[in-house]
Amino acid sequence: MLVETLPDVFQRGLEFAYDCDHQLIKGLPKLIEAVSSQPLKAAFERQLEESQQQLTRLEQVFAGQKRAPAGESNGAIQSLLGEAEKMIKHIDPSPLRDAAIIVQGNLIQHNKIAQYGCVLALALVLKLENAARLLEQSLDEEKAADRTLTEIAVAVNQQAVGFQNTPHGFAII
Repeated sequence: MLVETLPDVFQRGLEFAYDCDHQLIKGLPKLIEAVSSQPLKAAFERQLEESQQQLTRLEQVFAGQKRAPAGESNGAIQSLLGEAEKMIKHIDPSPLRDAAIIVQGNLIQHNKIAQYGCVLALALVLKLENAARLLEQSLDEEKAADRTLTEIAVAVNQQAVGFQNTPHGFAII
């Protein structure tokens, strides 16, 4: 997409957020299945539901702009989900695996906080009140999800102390 105006920057930001939520709807079930901590599993299930709601909100914002997502790909989220999949593949089910997945989950949350914060700021400057209201709701959910993951990490990391993974013939670097 050629960016010539501030509304174009807004559109591009919306497209990245849209792709992010699409990727998470596909990727979170793998994380849910892979974790052993019940609070972590519940947090990821809640994030999956919220991502579906956020996608619906983004579609409402696009409709309000009489535009549609043009298919921008969010490579950052793709990379973070790929790293989480590596952890799942190469770390035995354990608190250690859960701790590694939480790291990726927090990185994803921080990315989503940045995305929603940026498009919200643009919506406010562009005086798009309805879009701003919808985006602020998603931003608030992302901040809460990040706090939840951080709280869960305290307990999971404590359980992971001293856990030794069985080597699988390679090094994660």
